[in-house]
Amino acid sequence: MIKLLLTILLFLSIIVFAFAFSTLIFPTKSTKKTIIVEGFEDTSGHTIILMGDSILKNDYYVGKDKSVEYFLREKLLSQNGRTKLLNYAVDGATINDVYGQINMLSNDLNSDKTILFLSVGGNNIMDEFVLGNSKNKKMVLEKLAKKYEMLVGTLREKMGNIHIFLLNLYYPLDKKLDGIRQDIQWWNSSLEDDDGLASGIVKLSNIIGGSADDFTLDKSSSYKIEPSAVGGEKIASELYSVITRNV
Repeated sequence: MIKLLLTILLFLSIIVFAFAFSTLIFPTKSTKKTIIVEGFEDTSGHTIILMGDSILKNDYYVGKDKSVEYFLREKLLSQNGRTKLLNYAVDGATINDVYGQINMLSNDLNSDKTILFLSVGGNNIMDEFVLGNSKNKKMVLEKLAKKYEMLVGTLREKMGNIHIFLLNLYYPLDKKLDGIRQDIQWWNSSLEDDDGLASGIVKLSNIIGGSADDFTLDKSSSYKIEPSAVGGEKIASELYSVITRNV
């Protein structure tokens, strides 16, 4: 009886060894790792980064499922599902605040497969000319433009391999903000004059502002200036168009 049991155990051991050996020589499953980040399956795909202010982080005003980030994420998922979307933008951010966002970027993102969209400057203009009382507009705007240029330079120095697209400012239709329309126009012109500062400019001034439906109320003030769900979807569509042309 013992002899029979030993024979059976030996036979089973041979079967187990043969199966294990065959899986090593002829693997039936791919051993390639897939990394899941923020709902995307990344198999060496592209990375999209949103940076700056509430133009790219407007969920506080419209809800997460109607924000620029949400609409862009949905478009990327429908494309291939392999693109990471990282949003470092913060509601209310000014030029100086974006340095903190730049510090959050890891070195592994410094690749030609990374596309970054930067939206900042609008809150600086609001602080100076709407909430504040700056008189010498030309001097103030020139200083802000210089600070903006230094910011982009810092971003370029840290992330020299990525594609950077700068968002210009749209024209809000709120009548109470008519006084800064020329300031926005000056700002947008200065961006276009800085040829070579970035990979390109996304002209929000051509995309939203055609209808009051493009804007919603800023809850911290009485100005209807934030991108609404309608405006946010238009912005996301334009960003997606830029992405598809550059991947």
